[in-house]
Amino acid sequence: MNVFMYLKNKTGGIELVALPLIEFLPGITRQDILDLECIW
Repeated sequence: MNVFMYLKNKTGGIELVALPLIEFLPGITRQDILDLECIW
């Protein structure tokens, strides 16, 4: 299961937060979402 949270931090910047890989296995879907976040 992949869990991502898109939120504003205290300074008004936006962040994409994901659970650490220690608890979940890496996967194509996770990497695709992280790659797309860099484009935004």
